[in-house]
Amino acid sequence: MFRPLALGALLLPIGFALVGCGGQARVAAPAATEKAAGAAAKNEAAKAEPTTPRKIRYTATVHVVVRNLDDAGLEVETLVERYRGYIARAERIGSSGSRRVGTWTIKVPVEQYRELLQALTKLGFVERNSTDSEDMTEEFVDLQARLRNMKVEEEALNKLLKDGANKIEDVLKIRDHIVKVRGDIERAEGRLKFFESATSLSTVNLTLREDAEYVSPTAPTFSGEISDAFDGSTRSLKQTGRAAVIGAVAVAPWLPLIVIAGFVVRYLYRKGKSLAEPAVPTRRRAREPNATAEEPNRSAPDSPG
Repeated sequence: MFRPLALGALLLPIGFALVGCGGQARVAAPAATEKAAGAAAKNEAAKAEPTTPRKIRYTATVHVVVRNLDDAGLEVETLVERYRGYIARAERIGSSGSRRVGTWTIKVPVEQYRELLQALTKLGFVERNSTDSEDMTEEFVDLQARLRNMKVEEEALNKLLKDGANKIEDVLKIRDHIVKVRGDIERAEGRLKFFESATSLSTVNLTLREDAEYVSPTAPTFSGEISDAFDGSTRSLKQTGRAAVIGAVAVAPWLPLIVIAGFVVRYLYRKGKSLAEPAVPTRRRAREPNATAEEPNRSAPDSPG
């Protein structure tokens, strides 16, 4: 009798232990399942979320001294065409016989940007070569997210206008809000297009300066400074003489008119001067005959009888 009771007493704690372990296992199983599901959802979201490439705008400024500006300009056009770019702006300043300067604003695909830059630096002596970059990725991604939210809002407003608006006042308010949201969407889309254009094409600001006798800069010497001063003075004298000759030639057709105008001015000046002279000397000359006539009368009493 005691043997079955003892066996039951031994089996009862074991049963309770097994039941407790089974309950803990059942409680832990859903928690593990939820964690696994959450991790899987995060992984799926990470896979579904596209990776946005970096949006970087590149700008370069290049100054080059060349032997001949015409030849260098043709080479620039060839290089731009070779690297699938285009010239947005071009200008040349100067005339034949003087140092000419040309400027170009070049747009080139970002993939060909560095190759074109290297080719342009080989046109002559490089005085300046600077590059600048602006990372626009963060603003681009933020704008994309705001655009998605605005489109969701627009869709909800359209659904509300179709199904939930009964009063005219509500309809008008919803329509006004839809118009505002649509305007924000269009502005955001235009800004995104600008980002795409600005980052897909790089800009190169090129300046070519013509100098047939250009010498690369070295440490200045006393003799070099004297030579530069003499050359500069000679160039200034030539330019002054040339300007004087050009001025004389420009004035030559006007010389007859200038001479005639001079004679007219001189005549008018003399006539005006003669009219402005005082009349006192003329009056004195008019009184002189009267004075001579009075002299015999004064001498008459002195004569006899």
